[in-house]
Amino acid sequence: MTQLVAHAEAALRAGATRQQIHETISQLTFYAGGPAVSNALVALKHVLGEAQA
Repeated sequence: MTQLVAHAEAALRAGATRQQIHETISQLTFYAGGPAVSNALVALKHVLGEAQA
């Protein structure tokens, strides 16, 4: 997950939108599997500051 966080943060700094990053990760479901994508989306919520306390 550390790499995912680093890449998501870099993408945001490079000008990618939150929606673009979310859609990119969602497209990986077929290749990486549902559980991996689900975990990635949870990590993305933390990067985007959307995690519930």
